Amino acid sequence: MVKFTQSQYLFFTCFSHLHLYTNAKLHLLTCFCVFLYTVKSYAQSDSIAIGRVLYMQEVNIPNPEILATNGLTTLLFNTSCSVFIHNGVSSGDSLIKNAEYLFPIKVSGDKEGFPIYKLHTQRTMFCKIDCRQSSQDCIVRDTFGTISWQLQPERRRFGPYECRRATGEFRGRTYEAWYAVEIPVPSGPYKLGGLPGLILEARSLDDRVKFLFAGIDISDKIQDRINPPRNGKNLNMTYREFIEGELEFCKNFEKEARARGSRTTVTLTERIELTNE
Repeated sequence: MVKFTQSQYLFFTCFSHLHLYTNAKLHLLTCFCVFLYTVKSYAQSDSIAIGRVLYMQEVNIPNPEILATNGLTTLLFNTSCSVFIHNGVSSGDSLIKNAEYLFPIKVSGDKEGFPIYKLHTQRTMFCKIDCRQSSQDCIVRDTFGTISWQLQPERRRFGPYECRRATGEFRGRTYEAWYAVEIPVPSGPYKLGGLPGLILEARSLDDRVKFLFAGIDISDKIQDRINPPRNGKNLNMTYREFIEGELEFCKNFEKEARARGSRTTVTLTERIELTNE
């Protein structure tokens, strides 16, 4: 079991108390030195989380697979990596019967919670996602930290942290994010990140996608591991290639169905990301 030293834990506490000092420049230098010490000391155990954020995910789009991931979610993080997990996802597949659908809809489950694993420095993500191309859930690669954020002057408190507001567009939706500069970790809920502080709450301006702050814990006693997706078919492709593959699969399925005399139409349902760029 890995234990963090008091000096490592000061990485966050010194940032939290910068405003208590009069000589800001001197203490900013001290914090930077502690940060470097933390990263160096942590290199041998960079899969151990030193913080946990809870969000309540509320996504309102007509996609049973996405709706099934709503509820409590968790971000485990440290300075080098993080993983976003959907806590309420069923461990196994299920069928949803609804008057809107002609037939029962199969909704994929995942005992890992469809994790989104982020490598901060490498600007890379590995995401587990339901897919039509395979009987298994698929693992695809994505780019992290590509959002061009506009930093705004507003301030708002979430728990013990004063957060700053930022807005940015990510794949067809514009988001408002509240980030804590006292926690210099460039991650957040879902695939959001790239700000000079941890995102504690975010929502799309069309009000269809929300990640509401539900709690935070930073402690050397957490000891949870930050693991990439494991159980799933690694497609060895980017998210853009994955979506293109899904569209091609739907077209081929329709062609085969028509060849058998069926008028079956298969389309991709709306996702949180409206584009694959």
